[in-house]
Amino acid sequence: MHRSIRRFQLAVALAAMVVLTGCSNSAPASARAADLQSNGATTANKAVPEDICAMFTLERISGVLGMPVKTGRGESSELTASCSWDAVDGHGRVFAQKLPGGIWNDLSGHDGQRTISGIGDKAYVGVSPAGGVQAGAVAAGSFYHVVVDPAPSEDDVVRFLRAFLNQSRH
Repeated sequence: MHRSIRRFQLAVALAAMVVLTGCSNSAPASARAADLQSNGATTANKAVPEDICAMFTLERISGVLGMPVKTGRGESSELTASCSWDAVDGHGRVFAQKLPGGIWNDLSGHDGQRTISGIGDKAYVGVSPAGGVQAGAVAAGSFYHVVVDPAPSEDDVVRFLRAFLNQSRH
């Protein structure tokens, strides 16, 4: 049992690395949709990833971090999408990603993490190993993960997670 949990955690880490490092398509979602349709595929049989960067204004993300941020850098594939906004002064960041729900890494109860209710099917918040505070939730078959570093408070990170779920198409 312990070995399968470690394998699952490794799979989640590898999936996150893929999202963060290489499965990118910097074209806007509308351009990707047009490209899919021009190649004979339709959005009905091929999912067009969400543009997470476009979900939030710079003012909204600056408010989450508590300092001005640069324009977000997004990455996406057919199944995953992410966006990272860096503080203008280089001393902070906000990160949001959406992954398939099967990648859920339930960190509730782990050191520095606690279960939160009222967000999706299940959710957690706590210290991020990368710095700051992270929160994650499963909702509508997807896993939503956010990190704010430095985080003004856990409550601010949870509010951002809620906003992310509300802005996302399900």
